[in-house]
Amino acid sequence: STTYLAVAHGLSADNKSASVFAPKVITELEVGTTPLSGYAEVVLSNVAAPARNVHAALQKYVADGGLLMIFPGNRTDTARMNEALGESGAKLLPAPYGQPVKLEHADQLAAGIKFDPEGFTHPVLQMFGEAAAAGKDVGFTSVQTSEYLKLAVPQDGTVETILRYLARPNSIADAAVVTKAIGKGRVVEFASSADTTWNSFAAEPSFVP
Repeated sequence: STTYLAVAHGLSADNKSASVFAPKVITELEVGTTPLSGYAEVVLSNVAAPARNVHAALQKYVADGGLLMIFPGNRTDTARMNEALGESGAKLLPAPYGQPVKLEHADQLAAGIKFDPEGFTHPVLQMFGEAAAAGKDVGFTSVQTSEYLKLAVPQDGTVETILRYLARPNSIADAAVVTKAIGKGRVVEFASSADTTWNSFAAEPSFVP
């Protein structure tokens, strides 16, 4: 998953000039010993759960204005992740991870679970709405998800839902991406993986922006 993320961050907006990012991939064990203040963004992708010795580094990074992004994956231990980064731990997780939603039947997998842009009204989604209005297919509404983790989004207004999945029959629409402001910084949490193990997002042009 870090390969997809590193490639995406290494691309420029016009595919001609240099990227504004210089991505660096490190292991979970290196987070606690790597100076994070010089980075505009830190991404935890498909980690089991951050070790206790990195909690303080991540807390300070976000409090001082950094952006922390979290993607789950098949290595993610939801109980440990909630304990490590949730309210009983580092208090960095916008929404606790819940039970997995996983498609298993062939007809379900063929259709996948789609994003619900809800009119592209959220500022993050507006560029995709403009593309749709112009008749450009950037591979956003066609993203197919076969597995994600339910996000237990608090109802106290502290967490913002950026994107939801289309509601399935007899179910409510689950959050796909949520965010929370913490200190001077922000944490963005995804319900599905950053690679193509659980969804097709990373293979679409929309993944880069």
